[in-house]
Amino acid sequence: RGPGAPAWLRECSWQEMAHDEFTAFVHSLSGVGGSVAVGSGDRSWKVVLCSTAPAAQLAAGDRWGFGVTNILEAWQVGDPVPRRFIDWLVAYGYALVEIPLQVSSSSPAGDTAAPLIAQLDTWLWIDSSDWATRSATTPAVFGVSATVTAEPYSVVFRTSEGEVIDCQDNIGAVYDYSRPGGAQSTGCSVVYRDASSVADQTLTSTVRWGVTYSCSSSACPSGTLPDFVITTTRDVRVAEIVGVGIATED
Repeated sequence: RGPGAPAWLRECSWQEMAHDEFTAFVHSLSGVGGSVAVGSGDRSWKVVLCSTAPAAQLAAGDRWGFGVTNILEAWQVGDPVPRRFIDWLVAYGYALVEIPLQVSSSSPAGDTAAPLIAQLDTWLWIDSSDWATRSATTPAVFGVSATVTAEPYSVVFRTSEGEVIDCQDNIGAVYDYSRPGGAQSTGCSVVYRDASSVADQTLTSTVRWGVTYSCSSSACPSGTLPDFVITTTRDVRVAEIVGVGIATED
């Protein structure tokens, strides 16, 4: 799922509570004696509960002057939607996006059966099925949902020999063994200089995804989020072709 998004975001829940019910609930969480003042009137409360959220994320202790666990945000019906709630909803959508773990392809494959060949071009690419827009929409929370969309836009390959191949928005061309080599071309290739055994050389690919969000309510404007950055490394074998010349006497 969303790379780097903390798991606690997906474990939150939400519910609407009557005023007296919410007051008693906060009192049970606060760990302090006496009455707890959590607003006035008899309006009900909208409450987001995140039992495993870090303490720094919880709003209630700051608002009411004592430590309250589990409550990420709460507001009375009719009040403006708090920004912390919107931020959490968008982050929740960010955590739901499923990004494939792209493992770069190459021709040759770079394994024992088909090693890369030193001093010759190795074609590189990311499978087109992995190079596709991904999105996720949160459940409607108090009538508001957020949709987060991720789109790949850059791939960079790195070799253990120190070469960097920036294919930018070019995911590389798949080598077609049914066609003559001279009839094909690619803008995404690398040349390994030294032969190796299987585990002595590596090929790393880094794919960057641009991330945006939109919401079903005007209380939650659209915007951008930090990129998803997916890096994978695989071992490759590099072989060399040795030519043998035979001298003949005239």
